Amino acid sequence: MSFVPIDRLSSLDRAFLTIESGPLHMHVGAVAVFDGHGLVASDGALDALAIRDAIGRSLASIPRFRQRVRFFPLLGTVWSPDPSFDLDFHVRHTAIPRPGSIAQLHALAGRLFSQCLDRERPLWEMWLVEGLEGGRFAIVTKAHHAMLDGVAGVTLLASLFALEPHPLAGGPVRAESLRPTETEPSRLDYVRALVRHRLDELPVLRRRVRELATSGRGQVRTAVSGVIEMIEGTLGAVTSMRPTPLNPERIGPHRAFEGVRLPLASLQRARRALGCTLNDVGLAVVTGALRRLFVSRGVVPSEVGPLRALVPVNLRARESGARGGGNRVAMLLAELPVHLEDPRARLSAIARSTAALKGGSHEIEAAELAEELGDLGPESLMGLVFDAALHLLPFHVIVTNVPGPSVPLYLGPSRLESLYPLVPLFARQSVGIALLSYDGGLFVGLNADRGSMPDLGALTRAIEASADEIVALAGA
Repeated sequence: MSFVPIDRLSSLDRAFLTIESGPLHMHVGAVAVFDGHGLVASDGALDALAIRDAIGRSLASIPRFRQRVRFFPLLGTVWSPDPSFDLDFHVRHTAIPRPGSIAQLHALAGRLFSQCLDRERPLWEMWLVEGLEGGRFAIVTKAHHAMLDGVAGVTLLASLFALEPHPLAGGPVRAESLRPTETEPSRLDYVRALVRHRLDELPVLRRRVRELATSGRGQVRTAVSGVIEMIEGTLGAVTSMRPTPLNPERIGPHRAFEGVRLPLASLQRARRALGCTLNDVGLAVVTGALRRLFVSRGVVPSEVGPLRALVPVNLRARESGARGGGNRVAMLLAELPVHLEDPRARLSAIARSTAALKGGSHEIEAAELAEELGDLGPESLMGLVFDAALHLLPFHVIVTNVPGPSVPLYLGPSRLESLYPLVPLFARQSVGIALLSYDGGLFVGLNADRGSMPDLGALTRAIEASADEIVALAGA
């Protein structure tokens, strides 16, 4: 009997589907702004069809964007070709009143990010937005976290662009050309293949356990030590967590989005002058901004700090042959010392904390081993662990920092000017903060629960002021 090939979600990919419910939308995304050259007419009309066809041609080589998820309880969740894939459903054209401002674009993005993705279709959308002042246009992207993490998202997004301006050559892309030529396997075909796959995994799991119990004793000690550190850190965080304005009892389904561009060159000079990493500087900027936000709300920072941030760490650099999509991250807890008034002291404390996580901690090894064993064991296990950890609320805010291209990118003849990232909100999180470096800028995207974060603009201004403070500190 022949079995159909299967493309199963990893345990971590599946976990992001498991924890998505109600107002918790688990999509990542970005707001990309282009100069409009060659694609926006003199009357402001956008050549949306040419862009749609260019996206379709690029997606022809990326199967994941033409696959949907299919669930098989106890056996697995797989990526399956969508037999009715419709490019026009995923690439949509909209507009803001001319001449539209960046603030209006961000307001539109907030409404788009408030909508869940349709699980019966491939889990992504791109909205082409015309009407921006200065003859510009934007693309608002959404993709489920089960498809990709931040690093994979930047890589796949960059694959749509080029390093030089060029004409958008090629004719129209017909929707039928992107649909699978083969028949989608039946549910019974997938069940048989998944049962066979699970049976084949049992000896692999037994062998891996024996390796860990014998020759891998050092690895076991490292991983167990990391697990203990994670448990101690989580429980310690839960027991010592102080209530903050960032953590309402519940969040709603509506989002507000804002973005800000920081001068990357100045922050890089500050990093070198102060002897730390760019990630440390980014966390210090966020810490200073949150301190300012608390003060503006009449909250005494020493009564709520230090805060704990959930910081995803990319694991792809630690392995060869890394997958282009999916999730390869470890979730670590870092302290944000908002209670410290001196910005130099805040930065020093952050640098010590991140150095300890990278050097003296084994939590990354524990996360890698947990994911490996999670892929071999019941697929629901990682989701249950994730869900339990999130409901314990061992952190106040999520902060991601993803390195992007250092050179300008082009969609046809139009240059990508700005790229504001989006990270989803977890339970009782009023704001998620994402940082992305691109072409001389450090772009900060703020995704907020509209109901519990009415002063998102104040946080945006606080981030700019905090960045200026770090730059001035380095100069002093």
